[in-house]
Amino acid sequence: MSTEAKPDYYQLLGVSRAATEQEIKSAFLKLASQFHAAGKPRNVDDVEEIRRYATAYRVLTNPKRRKEYDLLGFAPPRAEDIVFAGGLEAEVNEAVAGWGDILGDLLG
Repeated sequence: MSTEAKPDYYQLLGVSRAATEQEIKSAFLKLASQFHAAGKPRNVDDVEEIRRYATAYRVLTNPKRRKEYDLLGFAPPRAEDIVFAGGLEAEVNEAVAGWGDILGDLLG
C-alpha cells in the first residue's frame, strides 16, 4: 500500500472546489502554456508535471469523475490515465500529443 499523498487536483490547477468547468479550463490552459510554448517537454520532470495537470483536468472536467473525486478524495484510475510501456521517448511523444489534442479542443 502506497503512503504517498494523493494530489489535490483543485490545488494543483489553482482553482477552488466550487470552480466552474470554464474556470478549470482557463487554469489548465494557463498552466499548459508553460509547456506548450516550447513545443516539447524539456526533461523527465516536465513529462510528470504534464501528466499531473492533464489528469487533474480530465478528472475535474468530467462530471462523474469529479463527483467521485469529491466524495472519495481521489480519482479511481481509468484506462485512459495509464501510460503503457515503450520508453521515455514514447511517453514524451504521447504527453505532447495529448496537450495538442486538449489545447486544440479548447481553442477550437
